[in-house]
Amino acid sequence: MVAKMKNDADLIIFNDSINYMKYKRHPAYKAAEEIKRLRKIFSEVNKKAVEIEYKYQYILSLIPELEEYIDNDESLLSISDSIKDSNIDDLRDKRTDYLSKEEYARLSEDERSQLALDRYIKTSKKTRWEVGRDYEMSCAFQLTKQGYRVNMFGIKNRFNDLGRDLIATKSIHGLKVMIIQCKNWSANHVIHENVIMQLYGTTTMYKISSSVTKVAEIFPVLMVPSYTKLSDTAEKFAKALNVRIVRMENLDFPRIKCNINNGNKIYHLPFDQQYDRTEIKLKGEFLAYTVKEASEKGFRRAHRYNMANIS
Repeated sequence: MVAKMKNDADLIIFNDSINYMKYKRHPAYKAAEEIKRLRKIFSEVNKKAVEIEYKYQYILSLIPELEEYIDNDESLLSISDSIKDSNIDDLRDKRTDYLSKEEYARLSEDERSQLALDRYIKTSKKTRWEVGRDYEMSCAFQLTKQGYRVNMFGIKNRFNDLGRDLIATKSIHGLKVMIIQCKNWSANHVIHENVIMQLYGTTTMYKISSSVTKVAEIFPVLMVPSYTKLSDTAEKFAKALNVRIVRMENLDFPRIKCNINNGNKIYHLPFDQQYDRTEIKLKGEFLAYTVKEASEKGFRRAHRYNMANIS
């Protein structure tokens, strides 16, 4: 209905032009008919555009983090990259993104992995997904050191994370559960109230569906670096809705996932196919800073790439 009203308003200029052509001193009926034809085409296209705009605004209200990608073609492409990078059927050895052919041929298996990892950590060309994932893992590592048990819900579920990046639990005079959104946005990007509302909403949904509701205190937490700015309205919403703002710096953390799968000791690097799906939860599994640390404990790199792609 609203889209139709907006469309009707936009058509007024066409109607005025048609009337002018038909009723001027020397009528131009062919021109009037041509404007009618163009009006019909414009009406159909414009109505669709208005509908798409309203749908777009609605989606943005549900998923506020998409605002970071608006009007930035490079950022939009990074979404495509993150989807492409999540394809477990891609058997290419992605260390080659960080190594030359000469380095790949010259170095040992562990040396290839370490050099590729070092360059991945230092590169400024990470996708938005990789930047966000690094911050989530950094926050999770720091929380674990504080005694929390952390479920990395966002990384496992990616775009289906319901706005829950981390779910952290700890027994402190009863069970405490934090539903956490991690936002490592650029310093000039202000967080608005829609982020707070989404976090509050997903926490409420968790409370309704979780079996621990009756025995736990569950509260929403927005975790951001110290430089992050919130709008005045966002600050007011956070206070009114009891959303806690926690300043957490993006500190270094061990990135190598050492996993035991059917008795096989395997380590995964951040750019490996199964990295995001791999969880550290069994006895003997751990996160390592270096490939040497993983290798010395009997772990080898996951081999799911096609050597035929190396030439």
